[in-house]
Amino acid sequence: MPDPVTPVLTAQRTLDVLLIEDSEDDAVLLLHRFRQAGYTVRSIRVEDEKGLRAALRSASWDVVLSDHNMPQFSAMAALGILQELGLDLPFIIVSGVIEEDIAVSAMRAGAHDYLSKTNLDRLVPAVEREMREARNRAERHSALDAVRDSEARFRALAANIPGMVFQLLRHDDGGWRFLFVSDGCLALLALKPSELIAQPGRFLEMVLPEDMPELNRAMKQSAQSQSTVNWEGRIRLPDGDVKWVNLRSSPRLLASGVPIWEGIVSNITQSKLTERE
Repeated sequence: MPDPVTPVLTAQRTLDVLLIEDSEDDAVLLLHRFRQAGYTVRSIRVEDEKGLRAALRSASWDVVLSDHNMPQFSAMAALGILQELGLDLPFIIVSGVIEEDIAVSAMRAGAHDYLSKTNLDRLVPAVEREMREARNRAERHSALDAVRDSEARFRALAANIPGMVFQLLRHDDGGWRFLFVSDGCLALLALKPSELIAQPGRFLEMVLPEDMPELNRAMKQSAQSQSTVNWEGRIRLPDGDVKWVNLRSSPRLLASGVPIWEGIVSNITQSKLTERE
C-alpha cells in the first residue's frame, strides 16, 4: 500500500498596499495583479492629502502605489509628504499617461519606479524588488546605529580608564598610525588625542633610544604570532620629564588581513620607584 502523500504547505504571503488612486476600477485592477501572484492583499485607497496622512498614521505599509495626476492630488505631492514624515517606503508611480521627462523628474525626486497602467507585467516584480531594497536599507541603518552605539559606549568607557587607551595600525616599515586615542593621552603624554593621531611618530620619538629596540622586537613578535604585547620602557616628555610606561595590547586581524592593536599605555613610574627602593 503506498504511503500517504503529505501535502506541502506554503507560507501565505501578505502585502499591505497603500493606493493613491482616484479610480476604483484601476485600484481593483492593480490589486488583482498581486492576488494572481499569490499574495493576500490588505489595502486602502486614498485620493487626497488628508486621506494619505490618515492612512500613514493608521497602519504600516509595504508599498505605496500612486497615480501621477489626480483632480485633488498628485504623485509628487504624495512623495513630498512621505519624505516630510521620514518614511522610507517603496513608492511606485502607476499612471495611464506620463511623459518621460516628468517620470525622470519623479525618479530624481525619490520615486523608486514608474509604470504604465496599459502594461502592468512589471508591477509585481518591481514591487518585490523595491521591498527587498527597502529591507536592505533598513538593515544597513540598523547596523550603522549599532556601530555608533557601540562606539559611544567604548569612548565613554575609555574616558574613565586611567592611562591612554588606543587603537593602532602598525605598518610593515615599523611606522605607527593611531586610529583612536582616548583623552588619557593628555595626562600621560602632554599631547591632545588629535595631536597624536595627526603625528603618531611623536610617541616613538618620546621612547628613550635604549628602550626602543625592545619595543620594536615585541611588536614584531606580536604581529608574527598574534600574541599580546606587554612592554615596559621609558618615555621623555616635551618638558624633559621621564616616565616609565607599560604598553599592553592584543592584535586582531581586520577583514582585509591587516593587523591592528588595541590596548592601553599606563604610567608605572611610581611602581618602578617603589621597586628600586
